Amino acid sequence: MFGYSEPNFLFYSQIVKKIEGLEAKNKELVMKYKKEMALRKNLQNELVELKGNNDDGGGTDADNIITFDEDNDTILKVYSEGEYNPFEFEKVKN
Repeated sequence: MFGYSEPNFLFYSQIVKKIEGLEAKNKELVMKYKKEMALRKNLQNELVELKGNNDDGGGTDADNIITFDEDNDTILKVYSEGEYNPFEFEKVKN
């Protein structure tokens, strides 16, 4: 009647069922993805709170990363990983 034979119609209906199944699976995966992303965001926020957020102004200013010893000009202190590490030089040229 419409140019569709019985076998072709069954074939197309099978394709439609498979597509509907894939759409349902896709919705499920998107839901799981969104849930996982929310969990990751919460864990990241908790980690930042536990470690301390350096963006709140409590971190080291760029001017304080390298300091010089006032008493000894052969010692240079570099701020790294939360502490100052001293570096000693044999002599300093003026």
